[in-house]
Amino acid sequence: MEDLKLKNMTKSAKGTVEEPGKNVRQKTSLNRSLARVAPYAMRMAIHWAVFKANGRLILVDPKYTSQTCPICGCTSSSNRPSQAHFGCQKCGYTANADVVGATNVLKKSRTGSVRPCSELGNKTATGTVLFVAS
Repeated sequence: MEDLKLKNMTKSAKGTVEEPGKNVRQKTSLNRSLARVAPYAMRMAIHWAVFKANGRLILVDPKYTSQTCPICGCTSSSNRPSQAHFGCQKCGYTANADVVGATNVLKKSRTGSVRPCSELGNKTATGTVLFVAS
């Protein structure tokens, strides 16, 4: 599971009188959507299910997972020309952006670039959601 920082994602975009915010209406809508979905509650429910099954939950740092090519490793914001499309500028690999992000999250979880996850007292779990059955 991606270790998203929801507090940072839901900060206000209003700004100040001197420097008013940009896209305030869109940001407000995004914040409402995140509050409705309750991603932290979903994460805890998944973690509890994994804990009961003696599995482990791996939280991965989400940085650049949607901009990195899973084939050659090239990381660039130009690899994501649109929300749904991924096209590597270096090797030419193309795929759905969600598939590329999920592939990179899985790679990060397997290579050890993870954060410790000690929620629910499961001290053996290590940092996006990857369920490993014991």
